[in-house]
Amino acid sequence: MGIGLLEWLKIALVLAAVGGLMAGLAAYQRRYAPHPEWARKLMHIGAGLAALSLPWLFDEPRPVILLAVLAALAMAGVKWLAALRDSVGRVTGSVVRTTLGEICFPLAAGMLFVLARGDRLLYSIPLLILTFADASAALIGVFYGVRRYTTSEGTKTLEGSLAFFQTAFLSTLVPILLFTTLGRAETLLIALLMALLSMLLDATAWWGLDNLLIPVLSFLMLRVFMGLDAASLTLHLSVTAAMMILAVVWRKRTTLNDSALLATAIYGYLCWTLGGWEWVLPPLLLFLSYNILSPMDVGQNRRPYTVQMVLGVGAVGLFWLILAAVSRGERDYDYPFMLSFAAQLAMIGLARYMRLRRAPVYLLLAWSSFVSWLVLFIPYAVVAGPQDDGWGRGLIGLLCVLASAALFTATQSGPGGYRSTGRRWLLQTLSAGFASLLGFAAIQTL
Repeated sequence: MGIGLLEWLKIALVLAAVGGLMAGLAAYQRRYAPHPEWARKLMHIGAGLAALSLPWLFDEPRPVILLAVLAALAMAGVKWLAALRDSVGRVTGSVVRTTLGEICFPLAAGMLFVLARGDRLLYSIPLLILTFADASAALIGVFYGVRRYTTSEGTKTLEGSLAFFQTAFLSTLVPILLFTTLGRAETLLIALLMALLSMLLDATAWWGLDNLLIPVLSFLMLRVFMGLDAASLTLHLSVTAAMMILAVVWRKRTTLNDSALLATAIYGYLCWTLGGWEWVLPPLLLFLSYNILSPMDVGQNRRPYTVQMVLGVGAVGLFWLILAAVSRGERDYDYPFMLSFAAQLAMIGLARYMRLRRAPVYLLLAWSSFVSWLVLFIPYAVVAGPQDDGWGRGLIGLLCVLASAALFTATQSGPGGYRSTGRRWLLQTLSAGFASLLGFAAIQTL
């Protein structure tokens, strides 16, 4: 059965409401010339309120999916078609920023509707966070922000992030208090967790991807948190806070910018949540040791490395982590997980040493591989305990790290070799993937 006439009318009503809001804001801009962020965030809030009405307008996902796709295509047209961009497009495009946020917004609403399966609370809270917390952070940051921190796209402000936290906290607390029977302690802890984690996501996202990541990941977190007791929620909150505090305390000992540091906190929390504390050790050891084991490749107090590079270093490990979570630990996925970080540590050190050119390539290759393997494998062996194939795993691990570092070295010839370019980080990620796959295949024969 297709989409009925009534659903088509509702789709047209929502699109007309959002389009009318954009046209009205464009006229407001032309007449009064407000700050560009005002018009942009008024549009953001209006679109969010329209999206919040969807569970009360539609009973099934098909018309909502169609509506989301049509809205995303319309926003893409406003963004890239000159005639629209120079008229109503000024509402969302007048802020000089590379962003896909206006396209991600309707897609996120459609995904939320499908995921929520009719649960209006699970749908509404993530969308409330996106609608109001994001807008309050932007406006407070623009007009009252003083204390700045570095991101992939420039800077954000501490005041803006605190505004996001406060609004996200209330956007979670009030609906749960009013529309569920959860206890007060659980409600408070869930609101604190949702506010803290969504604030971290907002601080680390780029290109407007927060408009997609915040609602979808907030939904997934909320669904889990609402099934936990107060003790479990307290543990989650403590681990999240500990990860964040460690990132901030270690700030000046890294080459990561501030949003990248916060991304490491999110990554650590994911490792703990999906795998347990043992899975936190490999990325934690890399984070703490990479500037100790090799000379820094940037000047003092410079921290140029971004969230994208953190994702590159952690991507292979995240693959094994998710695989382990899905399979419920039935296979030895912790071994290739560890190898991916050992290989990354070796390649980071090798890239730094090679730019100094103080020793032959084969010596630098051997040294970086051995030290990185040692730093990662010994804690792995201690945690795993005595194993019949322990020596075999150790030798295989060393050879895999050495092979990945050699493969990486072979791709870095020329004047741009070993420098912080997109190509270098992609090849480094692929080399780490090669090491972990090779190691995983090899231990199956032991």
